[in-house]
Amino acid sequence: MSSSGYLKRESLVGKSVVSKNAEIIGTVSDLAVSLDGKVAIQVQRKPAPDGSNSEDMFIGPEEIQAVGDVILLKTTSDMAGKGIASAPAIPQTIPSPVMPPPAPGTSSLGKSCQKCGYVNAPNAKFCIKCGTAL
Repeated sequence: MSSSGYLKRESLVGKSVVSKNAEIIGTVSDLAVSLDGKVAIQVQRKPAPDGSNSEDMFIGPEEIQAVGDVILLKTTSDMAGKGIASAPAIPQTIPSPVMPPPAPGTSSLGKSCQKCGYVNAPNAKFCIKCGTAL
């Protein structure tokens, strides 16, 4: 954890999410913000035993017990994600604000790394994935 008490996205993505009863729920795939401003981790659930792929779940900070090598939840595996699951899904048709065209070497999504192809934030000076100067 940083001295500010916050964890960066990069330090959370890829961590396993483990329930109170020691079951692996899935892996953090990203962070999400609801329309009313609530922040959650987006968890890609591990595949079900029958091979079916279940939907991603969103877990809010009130459900997290601790963050270390894994993210430990306060809830059991069957209750995980219920605290924020009722949050409205973000519609796919949110109008985007009018923005000026991107600077040369960038796209509207950000700067693409010449080495690994990862799309970084538009104001990034180094690639988040491989560290190459942009």
